Amino acid sequence: MKVTNTILMILCFLSLSFGSSELFGQAGSPEKPPRPMSVSSLQSLSFGTFTSGIGGTVTIDTWGGRTVSGVIALGSITYCPAVFLIDGEPGTMVRWIGSDATLTNGSGGIMTLHIDNSQNAYVSALSSSGDIRISIGGTLSVGALTPPGNYTGTFSITFIQE
Repeated sequence: MKVTNTILMILCFLSLSFGSSELFGQAGSPEKPPRPMSVSSLQSLSFGTFTSGIGGTVTIDTWGGRTVSGVIALGSITYCPAVFLIDGEPGTMVRWIGSDATLTNGSGGIMTLHIDNSQNAYVSALSSSGDIRISIGGTLSVGALTPPGNYTGTFSITFIQE
């Protein structure tokens, strides 16, 4: 019986000494938890200058090109897409969804902005440094009797981390 107890104690000691394996929880895992994304606006969406003409549209594409239909484009003010810097864990997949907005001039003038969501279908991986620039264009609907002035407004963009 004494030998059996001694053997049992040795077996318990050996199983505790050599039978353990390394387990990881979130805090001890060698893989870092995902870093939340941060978004910075680098450039505002601008349609430049134009006159309403017969009414129509002004479109800014994601590459900064401008097309007009029914309005007369003027070149005195620069036009450009909105540009955002997304920062997060390298390799994170990101896509976005934009919403339409109303622009006003403060004295009754109104135009409708339609955000170009055609580019949001692609999913971009953040670079090895953990960032990516995303350009967003849109189309401005201009009425024939839209009064002149500086129009401003705010549109919403939701960035989705996958």
